Amino acid sequence: MSGYTQGFEISAKVKDKNEGIHKLWWFSSWGRAFAYGEWIYDFYSPRTVVKNGHTLNYGIHLVNYTYERKGVSVSPFFQFSPGTYYSPGVVVGYDSNPNFDGVGFRSETKAYILLPVHAPLRRDTYRYAVKAGTAGQSLLIRQRFDYNEFNFGGAFYKVWKNANAYIGTTGNPLGIDFWTNSVYDIGQALSHVVTADAVSGWVFGGGVHKKWLWGTLWRWTSGTLANEASAAVNVGYKISKSLTASVKLEYLGVMTHAGFTVGSYRPTPGSKALYSDRSHLMTTLSAKF
Repeated sequence: MSGYTQGFEISAKVKDKNEGIHKLWWFSSWGRAFAYGEWIYDFYSPRTVVKNGHTLNYGIHLVNYTYERKGVSVSPFFQFSPGTYYSPGVVVGYDSNPNFDGVGFRSETKAYILLPVHAPLRRDTYRYAVKAGTAGQSLLIRQRFDYNEFNFGGAFYKVWKNANAYIGTTGNPLGIDFWTNSVYDIGQALSHVVTADAVSGWVFGGGVHKKWLWGTLWRWTSGTLANEASAAVNVGYKISKSLTASVKLEYLGVMTHAGFTVGSYRPTPGSKALYSDRSHLMTTLSAKF
């Protein structure tokens, strides 16, 4: 889960005689908040259940086991929010240089699989203009290369059914900002990269030089609700140890398909396709203490 959280976590780590590392992690949260990037948002409960007219907060919980050896890692996990969803999953990765510190070459590959099953009372609920349904699946494959102060890579992301109806927006393994759509669209600026049956691909590159950092990202998304094309460039400057300034310029074009309307939480039969230019300039001044 991204952001600041109200909850707890417990972890343990041991090393075996073959230099393999075993990690066990339990995480529970009943609230989260944001104070970074484009977000300033007080603590709230992202997943709740209504019973007999009362709103109940059962929290979000995750148990994870990780095995690492010689750059290879396997992490099966189970995440759930009682009354909302139950999701097994796994992360598989390879890091050619786990101790990379900005000098030399590094190749990092990761694959994420999520298999959420929605609670019976949630299955007929519309989420992002499509019913949540019984279950869904998602697959993310991400590749990054580092060479000294430069980095580049790409990713492929596929959503089957409405897999992200409840689980896909409380964290962000994608490594991209998917909250840059219109505030009038579904999900408070949520990009269609995480919506039903979407398939996306993107490439990126960037680097650091002394106090400067820069990056660029190009993405295409095709889904049930809409298609998106995005091209972004960002530049940052580290003013001091605690103060950083950055600016991002992004072209974002969204083609909403016929049968759906911007801002509607349900399908709108008879509505026409609509192209919207969501391009924007974002500036950030970040202070860390």
